[in-house]
Amino acid sequence: MYEDWAAGCITEYNFSMLSGKYQSEQAELETKIEQLQSAIAAESQNAADAEKWIALMKECVNPTELTAELLNTLIEKIVVHEANMLANLNDVLLKAQAEHYAVGLFNTTDTDMLEAALSAAQELRAPIIIGTAEILLPYGELRLIAPSVVAAAARASVPVVVHYDHGLTFARCIEALQLGFRSVMFDGSTGDPEINKAETKGNCAHSARHGCHGGG
Repeated sequence: MYEDWAAGCITEYNFSMLSGKYQSEQAELETKIEQLQSAIAAESQNAADAEKWIALMKECVNPTELTAELLNTLIEKIVVHEANMLANLNDVLLKAQAEHYAVGLFNTTDTDMLEAALSAAQELRAPIIIGTAEILLPYGELRLIAPSVVAAAARASVPVVVHYDHGLTFARCIEALQLGFRSVMFDGSTGDPEINKAETKGNCAHSARHGCHGGG
């Protein structure tokens, strides 16, 4: 396809539209493959766990006393995870819709703005969306601000969605997902409608692969 475009066999418009469609289809296929692999792995693990549990139950038939030895046999380990309040849009918006309240989005380009927004949300015990937009990147480069924003969101005591707003390029949206953003909005409204639809579809597929929310 690239060779055809370079040779002038297809127009710039057709090349861009076909390229966007290819990226979208590739992302969908990769997502389906990962989902199938995860499902197979989960089924295999479930079968192994079931066999292990049956074997343990046979060893512990009709217990008359709950002893430390019995507990150690039945319980492999207890894991306590550090609280992580990094959320995606579905985590906060579905609840907000059901309970009839709004969730504010605040664009932050430095740590002072970030801390102020998070402090207010935690004081009010309210979920919050912390965002940045591509037009704001001259004031806070994505790779520089993303680590501190994502880390602060994870440490918060309320659900925090880290959102990349009005991403103007497909590549920047993918970069945001790779840096830990939990929601990405692609804005191709100034370009060709068909290319916009194809790239928005690709953005949604890539976002789903990361367990995030994507739109356009």
